[in-house]
Amino acid sequence: MYEIEANTRVESADQLPPEVLAAFGGLQNKLLKRTVLPWSEHCTECVWPSCYSSCDLYSPRDDGKCRRFVDGMVRINFPDALNQYLLKIRFKQWGKLWTPANVRLRSVQKAMSIERWDNRLGTALYQFPLPAPIRQTLSGKRYSFKKRMALRAGMTEEVRRSCFNAFFTTKGQNGTGLGLAMVHGIAQHHSGSIDIVSAPGKGTTLTLRLPVSPTGAFPPPRSDKKRNPGPLA
Repeated sequence: MYEIEANTRVESADQLPPEVLAAFGGLQNKLLKRTVLPWSEHCTECVWPSCYSSCDLYSPRDDGKCRRFVDGMVRINFPDALNQYLLKIRFKQWGKLWTPANVRLRSVQKAMSIERWDNRLGTALYQFPLPAPIRQTLSGKRYSFKKRMALRAGMTEEVRRSCFNAFFTTKGQNGTGLGLAMVHGIAQHHSGSIDIVSAPGKGTTLTLRLPVSPTGAFPPPRSDKKRNPGPLA
């Protein structure tokens, strides 16, 4: 997780069940490369900036943007995790987690270095006693820079049509071709979907949709054997 907001709130990992911590801790020595994406809080009904004055759900953050998560992105210190911390997110009504993206992979060490540098910068930005207009301007520039970094790459139409196929990769011997295929398969298995919009030089946007039960519980996985075959079927 590479959040764009530096939240100064930090909580203990003691609140999480041991089996959950074990699952996150088990990834540390298995993953060699990963993406670095600027995740942020957004709204499914967003009509920015007019909604700031018209929406009853608008709640301003320190940088003036809308608070769509109850506590923001709260860090949970956990040295055994892949990037040595976890994030706790509680969604408000209409809140969503969103990021511009590409499929560029970095080593775990390089990704961690980028995240640490950005977190120090963001923490300093939020802690310095700056006037609100200056803080908002600098926060906007920080996010714009991270978006540009994330959107430098893009896919051709041929790659876009094939990227969900198992074992398809543009990374040669450095790629397995399983990442997006697994995500696609998981989404379909849970009656969800994943859409991709991409163009060379303009970046890539992935939209993952998963259904939510009216009771708030997770819906059961699809068990029908006649569902549409996906790349991993």
